[in-house]
Amino acid sequence: MAIRTTKSQVENVRMGPLALFTLVVVLCLSVLAVLSVSTANATLALSERRATATRQLYLDEQAAQTFVASLEASLADGMDTAAARAAAEQAAREAVTPQLVSGEQLTVTSDYQDRIFDASFDCGNGRQLDISLRQEEDGSLSVQKWRFTAVVNEEPTMGNLLGSS
Repeated sequence: MAIRTTKSQVENVRMGPLALFTLVVVLCLSVLAVLSVSTANATLALSERRATATRQLYLDEQAAQTFVASLEASLADGMDTAAARAAAEQAAREAVTPQLVSGEQLTVTSDYQDRIFDASFDCGNGRQLDISLRQEEDGSLSVQKWRFTAVVNEEPTMGNLLGSS
């Protein structure tokens, strides 16, 4: 004995145009949400790197300003150039050390030759401040060079889109 079904007993499931449209909209919104999250992560990483670089740039600048002020004061007090240079280097380090983040270090190097003081300030971020000061006949200092230089990374690193390791 066979069971017969009529058309009224079995209804076909059909996707209507509204359900199809809803499915496409949900898929599009999902893709846009993933893209939005990945863009936000990339923007955050870039902003943090930029903030760190700017902070270190200002630390280099502060160290250089302290170096110049200390050097001028030491020379005005009659200190010889080697002692004045050493005192200025120490003053520059002491001025920024409390503001350094864990793992950062300020490197100060200086030289004196032919009435020219050359100094370099580096917080280890790939950017360096180089200054050159000329000692005038009256003992004052004039700025010959005040330049930031940057070392370019050899290979950029790429993370995945979602920001996880």
